[in-house]
Amino acid sequence: MRNHSQLRKIKNRRHQILLAVKGVKKRKHKNLVSLRTIDIDDSSSIPYLRKYANTRAVYNTGREVRILDPQTSQEICLQLLMEYSSLFPGRTLNIKEEILHFSREMLIKMVLVLGRNYGMCKISDMKDKPFFSYLSRPYEKRMEQIEKYIVRNNTSPEKVSYASHRTFLEFLKLVFGINPELCKAKYEDYIAEVKLFDLLLAINEQKVTCYKASEKQPHNFARTMYVNLYATNEFTNSNTTLDISEQMYYARTFFEFITSRCEYADIYNAFLEHFQIEKWEEYYCTVVMLSVMVCKNGEGTINLERHDPDYLLNKNVLQKISIEEDSYIEIDDELGDENRDFVIFRSCPLIKQKNGDYMLYNKQLVIGRLYNSIYFDLLRCNLRYKDKNFNQFYKEIFVEKYLFDHAMVECLRDRKNDVCFPSLENVSKKDFVDQKEEMNQPDFYFREANNAFIFECKAIKLSGNLKANANVDDIIDELENKLWIKRWKKDGATKRSVKPKAEGVGQLVNHIERLENNDFLWDNVSSNKIAYYYPVLVLESSEIVRTPLSAITNEWYQKQLNDVRNVDKSKCKPLIVMTIKTLFLYDHLFRENGFKHFFDKFITEHKRKTKDSLFAMSEFNDFDNWMRTNFESNKKTYYMDTVEILRKK
Repeated sequence: MRNHSQLRKIKNRRHQILLAVKGVKKRKHKNLVSLRTIDIDDSSSIPYLRKYANTRAVYNTGREVRILDPQTSQEICLQLLMEYSSLFPGRTLNIKEEILHFSREMLIKMVLVLGRNYGMCKISDMKDKPFFSYLSRPYEKRMEQIEKYIVRNNTSPEKVSYASHRTFLEFLKLVFGINPELCKAKYEDYIAEVKLFDLLLAINEQKVTCYKASEKQPHNFARTMYVNLYATNEFTNSNTTLDISEQMYYARTFFEFITSRCEYADIYNAFLEHFQIEKWEEYYCTVVMLSVMVCKNGEGTINLERHDPDYLLNKNVLQKISIEEDSYIEIDDELGDENRDFVIFRSCPLIKQKNGDYMLYNKQLVIGRLYNSIYFDLLRCNLRYKDKNFNQFYKEIFVEKYLFDHAMVECLRDRKNDVCFPSLENVSKKDFVDQKEEMNQPDFYFREANNAFIFECKAIKLSGNLKANANVDDIIDELENKLWIKRWKKDGATKRSVKPKAEGVGQLVNHIERLENNDFLWDNVSSNKIAYYYPVLVLESSEIVRTPLSAITNEWYQKQLNDVRNVDKSKCKPLIVMTIKTLFLYDHLFRENGFKHFFDKFITEHKRKTKDSLFAMSEFNDFDNWMRTNFESNKKTYYMDTVEILRKK
């Protein structure tokens, strides 16, 4: 069994450690409960810092090290991502100079093949999916070094990877950041494959695994875990079916909204002009079909004549969301990085090849293009709706007052509520979004018998610079400012202090305080008639709702509750954090059993008592993932049903 000092020595050596959460997945079939180890592609994969070794129980099973959280019984398995210095200590590789020795076309095809066929690129997979084709001395040397690396770290080939999905995107970004005219094929094939392998390891070291640990709270595991999931593991933790269903639902709702009233005509027309199309269905159908193709067949190339016999793909849309194979995208640190956080790749998830074919090079970018990118498409158009700019229109009117409220209507339809604000009938009115809000009103509130449910919805965005820098303190500071208490505003690159204002979590605590003081305008019930308060923070973006956010926001919630007087804290349930997606996916269950049923079950399983606060929530579980793991959604066929409708039109 490895002791803590041995585990610390692992991180002292230069390599990246990824963690895979090992969980129990319940399948609803009689009394069967099947246990499975979640593969790192589906799990929460985060760099492991040695300072946390003494906060988790560590076990050694043969050659595999496991970390077990004694509070939650969650198991974490270590997965190593090799770096260049892992094989060649003390040496660095000049990535840009190496790329110049390969043709642009060859490198792009290589990234596509690896991303499509090699997954997490585990060393153990080399038997069935060999990286090397030639038995050369450089190849033998690297395999010898890999074997020594595995022995040195007392691990096994299946626990070591030489690349990840993010590695391939970083590689592609570097390739497009060099003028293609400067790239020439100079290596013989047996040398070229070895150099490509070295490039992957160097990219791991210099681009993939970089992040800055917290100086403010260096021992806060939840914060470190959150930043690594949000900033460095975006492309290794996804559920394709749910992702595409979310994007289709959000996008379809957005288009139905902006075509529902003539007041939104300028916004709708700007969208049509941007893509040079006549109706939104042309864009929607094109990106949906691309998503279906990449989900069904994996990354690859499409030829319009062979793959689109029904002419469902609009050529103008394809052109707009593509980059040319010989494009140059500036990534110079001094002149500016035009593709920071893959912003160009997100907008253009296709590469148009010289022969006219299109390359789909990343599944998640194609899916995210459907809805996530629309905001940025229209943000550049300087649109206005009455006294609001497009950013305000999108967040305050569409997301918070239309998308969220209509999702709540579906969850509460046919349920008996003693009080509901806004009323379900009012939400259904077309001009509801224009109704003026009263001061301090909640985004949504309802009471069932003696239980009060308070919702605040936030459509926040975090800048690409934050994600690219992966600075724990900066990202958490931004979240606090947008989801708890606003203390500053950005004036360009400068932070300007403002009068503190409650946001999200802060607003929820304020609502509870008003209810307790009988000063809540939207329910005249006496506070002694309320048994429990259920505060709920709802976010639009699944990208931001990473698992540890539940623990982090509950820390803020606890701090503010402890500072509030005249509130019976025993009535305050832990804060629930969820996405609008979960409201959509499980509206039938919330409608049938009520929110209380699911909130109570989740809280019972994942609430922990602590010495210095009333409770804490597990950093390894959040409500969205808990619902997905334990309950079936009736929207599983949503995207395929929508595809069939599109085919018939």
